[in-house]
Amino acid sequence: MKNNGIKLFLLSLLLLLLELANIRWLSGYVPMVAYFANTVLISTFFGFGLGCLHAPRGEKMPASYRFVPLILLVLFLTALVMGMAPISLSDDSGEFMWANTPGATVDLFGALNDSFNTVVGLLQRGVFSISANRRFLPVSAVVIFFFFLNAVTFYPIGLELGRLFSLLPPIRAYTVNVAGSVVGVLLMMLYSHFSLPPYVWYGTAFLIWLITGGGGSHRLWSVTAVLPLALVMMVDSNVLWSPYSKIRIDDISRTSGERRTFSIAVGEHFHQSALDFSKSPNLDTQPPIVSNYDLPFLLPDCRSDQVLVIGAGTGNDIAGAVRAGTKRVTAVEIDPVIYSLGRDHHPENPYGRGQVEVVIQDGRQFLESGSNLFDLIIYGLVDSHGLFSTYSSVRLESFLYTREGIAAGARRLRPGGYLVLSFAAIHPWMKDRIVAIVKDVFGDAALYVNKNSFIVVASTDLSKLSNGDLWGFTRVATTAPALIPTDDWPFLYLEHRSIPRHSLIFAGVILFVCWLIYRASNKGRKMPWPFFLFGAAFLMLETVAVTRLAILFGTTWAVNGFVFATILIAILAANSLVARGLIAGKTLPAVGLFFSLILLFIIPGSFFLHHSLLAGKIAACILWGLPIFCAALLFANMMNRATDAPVALGANLMGAVTGGFIEYISMVSGFSALILVAIAIYATALFMDRVAEP
Repeated sequence: MKNNGIKLFLLSLLLLLLELANIRWLSGYVPMVAYFANTVLISTFFGFGLGCLHAPRGEKMPASYRFVPLILLVLFLTALVMGMAPISLSDDSGEFMWANTPGATVDLFGALNDSFNTVVGLLQRGVFSISANRRFLPVSAVVIFFFFLNAVTFYPIGLELGRLFSLLPPIRAYTVNVAGSVVGVLLMMLYSHFSLPPYVWYGTAFLIWLITGGGGSHRLWSVTAVLPLALVMMVDSNVLWSPYSKIRIDDISRTSGERRTFSIAVGEHFHQSALDFSKSPNLDTQPPIVSNYDLPFLLPDCRSDQVLVIGAGTGNDIAGAVRAGTKRVTAVEIDPVIYSLGRDHHPENPYGRGQVEVVIQDGRQFLESGSNLFDLIIYGLVDSHGLFSTYSSVRLESFLYTREGIAAGARRLRPGGYLVLSFAAIHPWMKDRIVAIVKDVFGDAALYVNKNSFIVVASTDLSKLSNGDLWGFTRVATTAPALIPTDDWPFLYLEHRSIPRHSLIFAGVILFVCWLIYRASNKGRKMPWPFFLFGAAFLMLETVAVTRLAILFGTTWAVNGFVFATILIAILAANSLVARGLIAGKTLPAVGLFFSLILLFIIPGSFFLHHSLLAGKIAACILWGLPIFCAALLFANMMNRATDAPVALGANLMGAVTGGFIEYISMVSGFSALILVAIAIYATALFMDRVAEP
């Protein structure tokens, strides 16, 4: 390909597409990666940024670019072998994760032959025995390993992209780079919307790799792209990919006694089973299980004309409502694939009943966006097993279980109505926290427990409940104080306002090793600190923007894509203005940046919920778009003056690596504090840029 601008565009598209594909695929097969914010994202920045810093000059493509498919093949094979290794996560780590069961086996190679399975099994046993005494891999070690392995994938792409960057004027090269990134984000959004499988994601990426010269002049190099693609197709033969998760289905024909069931696993963790509790000879032999779904309808004076279920899943709660004779059930489920599995295969067919209305939407967004009231609101077993964004430590369901999230549910209750919340709390402090949130909103709550789970019942009139037990559940006293999550500190699964030990180890090791690698490979080359600091501050700004806007728009894949695409489009607009000389100075953008950031710190995220929802969304987008646009103007101005654009871009990405770990501060302080940190970093960057000017 002769046109360097077009090639740079395609390479930028390839970079974003591969980054987002690896984020999704690795999170599906290496469960611990799904719980660490920014792991794949930051490792991409590191590998790509280091490649830009080392980029050759001239017309010759770096030879290592041809190895991208083979490096990906190694990454995939390692993920499949190590992904299910037993993980060591101590009880005092400070954070709850759905850790994989030691010794668990998963048929990742259902489409492959037995001999290949045997080889993989031997490799897995070798991995499991690394720590001979404990037979566990430390969680930090697993995530650190995949951090650097993923970074190696993007290093050759960074070399080639940096080379092309040096052949074009800086601001033009940066504009083309961002334009390609926008298309990459939009393409992945399209694939997610239609729940297309990974072989489509990677097939597109390898096609772009071939077009941009990755195959070289020898057909053998082109054939290497087939190997990782074939592996992805084989291991995913029994897997579905929703916009959020990798979903594995157990045999739908399996039976349990007289009850037909099927189960699904999300990211290799058991997630839920669709159960048949319709009339059968064995119905009375398992009352604790039955009562999980029937208990809400046995509450005293419980009307069930209008019932809302948040987290409807495969339909067990809906089936309970149908069995109770509910006139109208509104079923809210965020994942369309999980809903479709329940619709097509649930043994009681609850979604096929005429009184059931299905809404595919984030639960918190549904509660905030309507005004109709319900007699009974059921929070199902909502646990996503992963983060809602690559930019944040917040999990998919976190904003349902904040003070503001429960209050949103309370506002949708009719007088005398019930709110019933089920939760699988593994640790006592998790149970105390859930109860504390509900009591904080309602003033009181009743806690019922059995050997499998617990249910919290709240109402505007709890006097209707007796102090006794209720159909297999024991009512227990709730006096323990607990830390209450809020929209600014929505960390339901953190025991304390602290950074978990495994996260500190992960961040510390990564930053130290990254710095050593940078220093060793860039001797005699000065670090352009303003670009580095802009990268750190910008990533934190993106983190807070994604988190705050999730309250308004929901924690959906569309929110992530919308925010990322909007940020990139704002950068394109800023580049255009600077390139045309319409905004040449730094004073006006700097004033706009600091003014808007201070305004965002003062105004709470929930402020926009108290007005017209449409007006609130527009106002929030404008307010969050302003600092991003102003920062993009300042960065474009700096890039326009850069003497070595690839090094400047590489330093910016290395700064983003640091900014990604600074985000961990939010686990202690909440997200608003990140705005203050961003203000300080931007101020330092502008001061250093001013000093460096001739």
